[in-house]
Amino acid sequence: MKHFFTLMMIIFATASFAQVDGNNGTTRDQRTTGIQQIDYDANVSVYAVDGQLVLVSSLSQAFETIDVFNIQGSLMTSRVANSTQESIDVSGYIPGVYFVQARIDGEMVVKKVFISGR
Repeated sequence: MKHFFTLMMIIFATASFAQVDGNNGTTRDQRTTGIQQIDYDANVSVYAVDGQLVLVSSLSQAFETIDVFNIQGSLMTSRVANSTQESIDVSGYIPGVYFVQARIDGEMVVKKVFISGR
């Protein structure tokens, strides 16, 4: 009987947070977790201009590391960073598609960029 009572309390506690939406009969979770999700990918911009690869973060956290890979997956450049705006010399790179992998606040962001010849 004790286990049944414990199970009923768990069901009641879980059910008390759910609310049925009157429009379509689905349930929504009404708990507030207090955890803010940050979309790192949307807050990082990468572009190539005048032989430079420029990375800009609109977040207050600085870039930690930056890696540049060519289309074959070969590592072209790797560096430790410490600001919200970084620049990498790519004037010697062959024109083409490259992938920039940046770590910011412990999260990895990957962007694709086209580097054109001068």
